[in-house]
Amino acid sequence: MSCNNYDMKSITHELKEVLFSRISLVDALVPTLLYTLFSWLTVPTWAAIITVASSLIFILYRETHNQGITYIIVGLAGVAISSVGVIITQNQNIFFLSSIVTDTLLALFSLVSLFYRIPVVALTSHLVRKWPLEWFRHEKVYPAYKKTTLVWVVFFSVRAIIVALTSGLSFNAVATINVLLGWPATIVLLLGTYVYGTKCLKSLKGPSVKEFSDNVLPPWKSQQSGF
Repeated sequence: MSCNNYDMKSITHELKEVLFSRISLVDALVPTLLYTLFSWLTVPTWAAIITVASSLIFILYRETHNQGITYIIVGLAGVAISSVGVIITQNQNIFFLSSIVTDTLLALFSLVSLFYRIPVVALTSHLVRKWPLEWFRHEKVYPAYKKTTLVWVVFFSVRAIIVALTSGLSFNAVATINVLLGWPATIVLLLGTYVYGTKCLKSLKGPSVKEFSDNVLPPWKSQQSGF
């Protein structure tokens, strides 16, 4: 099934919901993007300090509005470690080690989630959509979220490797690579997750969320929208 079989309006809606929801994967990218911006405006030490402070303010905002802070905390963990390196060495490129730390943590978190049969893609969808967690564990639903979570593991691992291999380039080159691998690459990941995930759900012919909640017996119509 090609992307042409999908309603682009539906895909745009789903992408917007995930990107700007109460708990968003792109939160993990905020600290690195902030540092990239501030590094062009001031010296490395102040860029690191302002980035950490801004991230803490963002976390406070999320927390006071009862919104998820999981991903930005992962991003901030990498930022905090790298900021110390920047302040000590005064080397701007050291900061982008936070991208490696963040992506490594996300890859490990995604991989570990599979061992607990709560794939991180399913967990994120559960937190965003409030769909019952038991539905994600259904034998005709779980494989779709397992496969897409494995895609996330590969994506974060490859991104960490690319950043590590290019860390010796000039600051502008490293910053550009990090920006391109940030929002643009993550949007492609989320779009691919939705298209591939919904295709898998339909092929599995499992129950939709409503059918599962209503205890409808097979044959099921499957989940037609949302992932």
